[in-house]
Amino acid sequence: MKAFYGGYVILGSGEMEPEDVGSKMDLPTGVLSHIVSILPGNSVAKCSCVSKKWASICWKDETLWKRLHSRDFGYPMGGVRPEGWRAMYASEWCWRVGRVRCKTLKKTQIGSVYCVEYDGARLLSGMYCNDIVVWDLKTGQCIQTIRGHTGSVHCLQAVGDWIVSGSGDKTIKIWDGRNGVCQRTLSGHSGPVYCIDTADGKIVSGSGDGTIRVWDFASGVCLDVLGGHLESVSCLQFGGGKIVSGSWDGSIKVWDVVEGICIKTLVAHSGPVYTIQCDDDKIVSGSRDGSIRIWSWEALDRCIAPERCVRTLEGNSGFMVYCLKFCGRRLVSGSYNNTILLWDLDSGKCVRVLKGHGFWVRCLQFDGEKIVSGSDDGTIKVWRFGKSA
Repeated sequence: MKAFYGGYVILGSGEMEPEDVGSKMDLPTGVLSHIVSILPGNSVAKCSCVSKKWASICWKDETLWKRLHSRDFGYPMGGVRPEGWRAMYASEWCWRVGRVRCKTLKKTQIGSVYCVEYDGARLLSGMYCNDIVVWDLKTGQCIQTIRGHTGSVHCLQAVGDWIVSGSGDKTIKIWDGRNGVCQRTLSGHSGPVYCIDTADGKIVSGSGDGTIRVWDFASGVCLDVLGGHLESVSCLQFGGGKIVSGSWDGSIKVWDVVEGICIKTLVAHSGPVYTIQCDDDKIVSGSRDGSIRIWSWEALDRCIAPERCVRTLEGNSGFMVYCLKFCGRRLVSGSYNNTILLWDLDSGKCVRVLKGHGFWVRCLQFDGEKIVSGSDDGTIKVWRFGKSA
């Protein structure tokens, strides 16, 4: 199909053929804007090379990019961000359509990667073989191996120069990240430590013994033990005086740290809750039942029945969700079918599937533009998005 505007033929492919480049380049601005607005977004850059006037329309007309964004991706719930509509369009195009460059980090040990964490140029991984491996994120090379746990490292977190880790040996260790020396070991759990988080000078840990412990970071003293889950505590997040925890019993609990009590119990999953993340607006949880559920803090605070606070993301084909992370409107999840799914939280739709791991995707981190994933295939992959990735 062809459309004719001011002497130009607009082809269905989005390419342009000038009939008379020399004499008909100076088109009215309204006509130029209309021509550009009906092209695929990735063809607009080519139009900018025609002339300075075309370049001005293509790069500086924020109204045009708002129209393109709404046409191709819908209007974002959060509205325009500070970087403007053109930058938002480019970022969204790379996320949904652009090429993905994937780098695989390997080491000689054979075994699952249970957790990953990155902080600047440093990437940390907790391994089935009891080690913490430190990588240079830029080169992909292993630069340090930290040993001391006698069980698999299920969780870890970088806190400045410190590394905090939880293990199947039922302990939490605090390491000097500069030299890999263990500075303190926290004991008290009677089961594997599956999850940890740090905030406000405290460490919070969840265990296979069904309890959550609150520790003083500086002294290592246990300040409180929270009991209420019927099975293992598999995931948690701590901040703002609250802990949100998920359990193999299928429930999510919200705890008041100061009072040391459970203030809400959320039940919607039909299987163990493996992963959780929250911000000021929502709680997002993933489960063995294959679903991802989104809970509204506002609705929960108004005491609306928890089952009415839930949105469910569909598209995971029922495969158990091991891990998830969100940043803004973007969410990524790793699952039992070896894939990573990319979601748009505004629409609730899966927009892309990344394949490359040879076994379950057990853990991941995400900063909005880059994904780091670990798998039971023994590899760590770094996925970067971009038009030329």
